Amino acid sequence: MRQAWTWTAFRRPQSIGFGCSIGALVFAALLIPAIVAGVPGQSVSSQAVQRIWPGPDGEPLPFQVDGEILEFLRSAKIVSTTRLSEGVTLPRQALLELDGLQVHATLKDIDETYKRQRMSDGTFAMELRDYYVFEQVAYQLALVLGLDNVPPTVLRRYQRTERSLQLWVYGSITENDRMARGMQPPKRMPWTRQIQTMYVFDDLIGNVDRNRGDILIDEDWKLWMIDHSRAFQTGLELRFIDNVIYCRRDLLAGLRALDEATIREHTGNQLTRYQISSLLDRRDAIVAHIQQLIDTRGEGAVLY
Repeated sequence: MRQAWTWTAFRRPQSIGFGCSIGALVFAALLIPAIVAGVPGQSVSSQAVQRIWPGPDGEPLPFQVDGEILEFLRSAKIVSTTRLSEGVTLPRQALLELDGLQVHATLKDIDETYKRQRMSDGTFAMELRDYYVFEQVAYQLALVLGLDNVPPTVLRRYQRTERSLQLWVYGSITENDRMARGMQPPKRMPWTRQIQTMYVFDDLIGNVDRNRGDILIDEDWKLWMIDHSRAFQTGLELRFIDNVIYCRRDLLAGLRALDEATIREHTGNQLTRYQISSLLDRRDAIVAHIQQLIDTRGEGAVLY
């Protein structure tokens, strides 16, 4: 049985630009996955990913596959933008409109490199690049691995500058909000497994700055990962792998099948050769860790 939630406990302090506050939304299920076609590690087209996205009024948006969402993000008029109160990378909320349909997206154009940058967990990153392009790369790689919890993202020009646009996750709260309210998932194991998948993905893509504001949660306790502009750092450092004790079978298969050709097929030239090499080195270490768990505890105790 789902936990009964009231919207007051989950309201985020942003207007949705429709003449009412975002708190007036019907708190419907954020996403109903239908079919994620393809085999992890093989060619994955956004046209093959079918899912239903609710809009600002809680009703489904008129899109059947991710490809249609991506085309909307690329071609809709950006009516207005508003600075968000959360996020150190200075994102904006953009209102998009096409043929009478209004939808929000997160707009980001940051491209900064820091010699030494303090992260949200208190650690420091050296030679950190904070780059809006990585938002789209993270989305594409999530698809390759069979993951459906990174919102559709495109690159497009706005006011003569290229930026990333990521579909707005309506009806969600942040992990910060959840913890502040003292809310607990109705079932511990499914939630733990989602956290474990996030750990694996973040270590794979070299995301050095995951924080509670980058974790969104919908009514069905589905975890959404956003804000990946500080991912794809170089080096072998794994920040989360020691916490990983479970792994999805399809995710492990996708990791094993991942190679440079597949990465380039889906990301083009957005990653350097060194970034890809570092990603594959981290992949090897992640797979080795999971295999050691399997050898020690048995496949049934690790994979699901």
